Amino acid sequence: IQNEEGRILSVYLSPISMESGSGSGIVVRAKDITEERLTQKGVLLSSKLASLGEMAAGIAHEINNPLQTILGNLEMLEVNLDTEELERLDRVKEGVLRIRSTVKDLLMFAREQTTESESVDINDVIEKAIDIMHHHVSRAGLEVIRDLDTKPLTVKCNKNLLQQVIINLLQNAKDAIED
Repeated sequence: IQNEEGRILSVYLSPISMESGSGSGIVVRAKDITEERLTQKGVLLSSKLASLGEMAAGIAHEINNPLQTILGNLEMLEVNLDTEELERLDRVKEGVLRIRSTVKDLLMFAREQTTESESVDINDVIEKAIDIMHHHVSRAGLEVIRDLDTKPLTVKCNKNLLQQVIINLLQNAKDAIED
């Protein structure tokens, strides 16, 4: 049973009867299990996120192999092209390198390397998090407006964990706006 305050109660009813047959009744026992349910939901969510991380790592590895083949072939094509063709090839190469960078970020995010601290520009982490979330945000018909400092804002932290925090904030904001 869930009351209007959101508390969840587990209620047990047990019939009783007197040995003499002179009467009967019901024993009612209620226990507040709100915290247990919240813990169960948290464990389930953690399990889902771990599975998602493993899946993301697998997908990233599958994407990386053909990307390396594409990059190798693009570099071989550069040898015999004129200036205009080289410019077109450079644009293709930039796109492939961007995909590779996104895959690398996805792998780092999926691995959750939590022990490494380094000097990190917060603006770069925010930009990468926005890039990762871009598809989800734009699909929801939303836009992220950046108001970042023009100078580097460097802190010593774990880049992946900071990026995860930013992604979580973007996801929460997206969900709140959609609701």
